[in-house]
Amino acid sequence: MVMVVPCKPHVAAWMALLGACRICGNVEMAERIAKRILEMEPNNAAGYVLLSNIYAAAGNRLLCENVERQRKEKGVKKQQGCTWIEMNNEVHTFVVGDALLCFNENSLYDFCRVRTFHLHD
Repeated sequence: MVMVVPCKPHVAAWMALLGACRICGNVEMAERIAKRILEMEPNNAAGYVLLSNIYAAAGNRLLCENVERQRKEKGVKKQQGCTWIEMNNEVHTFVVGDALLCFNENSLYDFCRVRTFHLHD
């Protein structure tokens, strides 16, 4: 489908198709699409990560690890995971590996409870 459009498809179109392959579990098509993505943007970790996740979901741990090894060998870095919460027009950001925010499984809930408590004071 992407091949019949009159202009050269943007990498975002290929990424969307790769994401669809993940949802549908189509490993063979994912491999072909990932190859195109990595040719277009070899320093973008998203193609590696999506393909690795597709292999993992298909139960192919060896290929999953191989893709991750290739990414690391080429020096392609993944972006850190990040999330945020907005409470009373104030945004609180939480970044994976942030030394200042050493959360255990209940601490995010504790943070929200404390913030809510202080709002009522």
